[in-house]
Order: sequence, then structure tokens, then C-alpha cells
Amino acid sequence: MAKSYLIQAPWPDFILDGTLHSLEHLCEYHISAEDSSGNTREILVTFSDHCFTSKDPIDSLHPEASLYRESARKPGYFCPRRYEQSLNLVQHIEATKTGSVWNASGQNFAAIPTVTANGTPALYAILFGVRRLKGAPPYHLHLDVVSAYICDDIAAFATFGSVGFKRLVTLTMEGKHPPKNHSKHRRRPK
Repeated sequence: MAKSYLIQAPWPDFILDGTLHSLEHLCEYHISAEDSSGNTREILVTFSDHCFTSKDPIDSLHPEASLYRESARKPGYFCPRRYEQSLNLVQHIEATKTGSVWNASGQNFAAIPTVTANGTPALYAILFGVRRLKGAPPYHLHLDVVSAYICDDIAAFATFGSVGFKRLVTLTMEGKHPPKNHSKHRRRPK
């Protein structure tokens, strides 16, 4: 029996070189989070196909081997690095509920400390949008993870201050956005 969904159909699994890569962890799900007034809000979480990239197939001589036909990117190629990091997305989102997120161009940006494959410190960027979700009880908000990847150069991101996730939930419920801080002395991810 197929899993039911409200906004996003489940991502089909991907087979590369005979190995099945399950995308079940990117299925739509929901979280409960408090707003800044202590009200519990139900949030529907969805994911884009950010485990795939529009360039750089694993094997440039046989690009069809890593081609994911259901990708919104045309073409969309499987990226092992993004896939491995995505396996912890649900835990990162859960941890974000009690922390702060970075305000970025048109979206909210969460930077989570992590370690790259070679052991060097890095940041895992989770770019997401959040909006009110009307007519879909019991859900109040929709959090859509647009992209998630290791940031090799965090300074390349333009961020405009941070906001507590609880405050972000409150502002979104009120139809507002957090203010953007354009000061050259503003705090930035590091």
C-alpha cells in the first residue's frame, strides 16, 4: 500500500551500481514545535530532491548510471556526498526547533556544525522556507527544505542576522517575516 501524503509524493528509491539508496528519510512528515508564546504548532515538513545535482555525474563517461529521472533538476544526478549528509536531516530539523536559524535571501538558513569526510570542521547548510498552511488541519505551517549540503565556504552566503525558531514560528503564524539586518557588523555563521 502506498504511503499517503498531503503535499509531496514519496521520492522513489535510487539504485546505483546495484546498491539501493532509500529516500524514505525524505518523505513528508510532521513535527510539533512551540511558538514564542508557548503554543504548540503542527508543521508539515517536505524535502526537495537536493540529493541530486544538475551537473557532475559520478561517471562522466556513463552519466545515465547516476541519472535520477524523477529529479526536478533536468538532468538530476545522484550525489553520494549530499545523500550521506541527508540521512541526518530529520535529527537536524528536530534540533533546530529549540535554536536559531539564519535569515537569508528570501528563505531561512540553518547552519549546523558537522565534520566532512576528511575530518575537517564544516557547516551543513539547510535552506528552507516556511509558510502558513491553510485548509489542511491539523497543520499550521509548511516547512519545505529546499536544499541541504556541506558549506565549503560559509562566507559565500549572504545572511541577514538570526532569529529564534520559536520566534520564526510566531512571525509566520502572524503573516510576518523576521527583519533583515543589513549592518556590516551583523553576526554571521562561522
